[in-house]
Amino acid sequence: MASLFDSHQRSTLEAATGRIIPADRDPGALDAGVIDYIENTLATYEAEHAPLYADGIQELGRLAHERFGSAAFIQLSADQQDQILDARDMIGGGVDNWGQENWTCNAY
Repeated sequence: MASLFDSHQRSTLEAATGRIIPADRDPGALDAGVIDYIENTLATYEAEHAPLYADGIQELGRLAHERFGSAAFIQLSADQQDQILDARDMIGGGVDNWGQENWTCNAY
């Protein structure tokens, strides 16, 4: 199967999921293969949601530039990434086109 995300998108998604579900005494998102799961899911039965992920990844980059002058989300410190990923910022915090439904898993 061809990759749904380019290398920059994949790196951004890895950084974000790694901050959201970090490894501690249990495996984190990266250890669990979450990126491959997301990509496989979006390439098959949730294909209609793939543009939302692409838009969200782009939005992370835009916020990195706007808030910290960084060219990319992946270049930010862990603390800066956490500030961008803070749900209060992403949901109703002035980000007009990136709402709660984009952070919600519809698989349950």
